[in-house]
Amino acid sequence: TKDANIPKEKENILLVGPSGTGKTMLVDLIGEITELPKGFTKATGKSSAGFAGESLFSVYQQIYDANDSTPAPYGIAFWDEIDKLAHGSLNGSYGPELMNELVGTIEQAIITLSKDGSSGKKMDTGNIFNIFAGAFHAHKKGPGLDDIIRDRLGANYTNVSESEQHILYNVSPEDIITFGFSREFIGRIPLIGICEPLGKDDLKWILLESESSPLKLYLDKLKRRGFELNFQEDTADVMVELCPPNTGARALKSICAHLFKPIRRRPKFFSGESNTIKVTPEKAEYLLDGWSWDDVEKKEIEKQEDKEEKALMEAIIKTKDKGISKKKKQIKAQH
Repeated sequence: TKDANIPKEKENILLVGPSGTGKTMLVDLIGEITELPKGFTKATGKSSAGFAGESLFSVYQQIYDANDSTPAPYGIAFWDEIDKLAHGSLNGSYGPELMNELVGTIEQAIITLSKDGSSGKKMDTGNIFNIFAGAFHAHKKGPGLDDIIRDRLGANYTNVSESEQHILYNVSPEDIITFGFSREFIGRIPLIGICEPLGKDDLKWILLESESSPLKLYLDKLKRRGFELNFQEDTADVMVELCPPNTGARALKSICAHLFKPIRRRPKFFSGESNTIKVTPEKAEYLLDGWSWDDVEKKEIEKQEDKEEKALMEAIIKTKDKGISKKKKQIKAQH
């Protein structure tokens, strides 16, 4: 709430789940519901304060600017790939320093914003809701979070109820600390949310039913050019099977881009005179399996040659039939 008379207690949250499971979309949805401005940053590639490179706190600058430079703005700070700070796995030696800087700001602090290298304004972070997210896979200095949980549970993992069978549902703050985060940091994030890996049925639903389906994007693009798309439901199964493991919904965008690249380039080639492009499982599998225009055109030429050869043979047979018939009539007339 923005009512200054109501006591506030921030409950920052950590979202854990593989890539492509909807962590960013969830944050966008929270932003839409609350109508709060969002700031977004990735923990990778950031430098500690006082060093060259982009500061992790650029996220606060985004919220500050969106609030017309209010000294204590309300907003949502989304820190993606936060797991990369553990042991500085992808940030060199900056990981622990960045973690310590975050500890001092995620509850409440007065920070100095720096924009374009110049000294900026003061900002109070007390009204900022922080959402952290990461996949928590194994890194060069340690195991993944799932393996850490399995080691802790040991034989007890077999006794976990069916509704909690996904290993990440059993995560504890201690597991996050074992992964490489400081107790001071995790102690300021009381909530942990789990984003489950997406199964094949989930991916198929996203492709065929979701409002944000990448398939609908290409359907619309082709429609604007005067072409209808006849997409068979079984084709979605082929596309889902070709998604690399642990890539989630993001893989669908890549698969769709690959599939529709030749179709968008030469839609008339695929539609014929009907202006309807039929995408069958067989056609999708072929186009997604190392096709080339030379191969496609060669097949079409062979198909056309077969048609022409068949038409020629039919014409020859027809001509012969006519000749035989004429000869018979001549013989009959003579007698």
